[in-house]
Amino acid sequence: MTTSETSLLRIQAFSLLTLAAIAVGAALHWLTPVMVPFMLALFLTVVLTPLIEMLHERLHLPRVLALVLTGVVGLAGASLLALLVVDSVGQLRASADGYIRDLEAFLQAWSARVGIDASIEELAPSADELQAWAGALASTLMGIVSQGVLVIIFMLFLVSGRSYSGTLGEVEQRIKGYVVTKGIVSSITGVATWLILWWLGIEMAPVFGLFAFLLNFIPSVGSIIGTLLPLPVLLMGGDYSTTQQVLAIALPGLMQAIVGNVLEPRMLGESMSLHPVTILLALIFWGMIWGFVGTLLATPVTAIVRILLDKLPETRPLAELMAGRLAGAEGDSAS
Repeated sequence: MTTSETSLLRIQAFSLLTLAAIAVGAALHWLTPVMVPFMLALFLTVVLTPLIEMLHERLHLPRVLALVLTGVVGLAGASLLALLVVDSVGQLRASADGYIRDLEAFLQAWSARVGIDASIEELAPSADELQAWAGALASTLMGIVSQGVLVIIFMLFLVSGRSYSGTLGEVEQRIKGYVVTKGIVSSITGVATWLILWWLGIEMAPVFGLFAFLLNFIPSVGSIIGTLLPLPVLLMGGDYSTTQQVLAIALPGLMQAIVGNVLEPRMLGESMSLHPVTILLALIFWGMIWGFVGTLLATPVTAIVRILLDKLPETRPLAELMAGRLAGAEGDSAS
């Protein structure tokens, strides 16, 4: 085969791969109402299966009863999360008028200091806009919770009679380790953020703790957003001293750095094997397809794709590239 023919085949393969990726992305977006509950059920099944096995094997409960008790625990956790979301958004809406007044005063002083001639109405959002934003956020989070019935139906089918080995077993172990570890780390982050802000006397400390817990599931950028989220309240709400303002950002930021750079890597190890650039691209891709839920599931879903690609010699260089091992990818493709 000549060089020109080889180049033509590579171009054709790349074109077909691109078209296939576009078609798969469009299909996943179109199937969002079904795929999102299914993926949530899949990950919850991986997490809750050890509890089912413990109740069935160690406590000698019938498998059906163990499944029911585990479902009750899952529903209780989802209900608690829903109540926290409703309460948090209610606090945001109730405080909207006060925050707008504080924001207008802050912008008035700031614009006068820097010499900007602009009306406050142009710079500051209205209370209705802030309440609309809070309502949209609540709708997004409650939409996830409202899919609980469909998630439970999927879980029943996934749990019954499942026994994975080989590649699927490896995927299950990797995802189980990631989801459980991320859940523990996110819980530590959320509770610590809440306690720090409560100790400093910051308003809506439980709200910021809840958002820190949720945002920590989003790699890299989530922890940064969770740390800076109280900033508008610190600048515009209440009579906070400079010490309170600094500590309310510095202490959660220090805690996030320790958890994200020391605790989490030790617990996760190399279970995901994804380069930071790959994770960033995955966040953008899955976020475009499935929205907020896509950003939460981006890392484990991309890890599954990498594991599957690593099992085929033809696609192993791509898996190595996703892991950031460029030398390995080049070596495999050359052999």
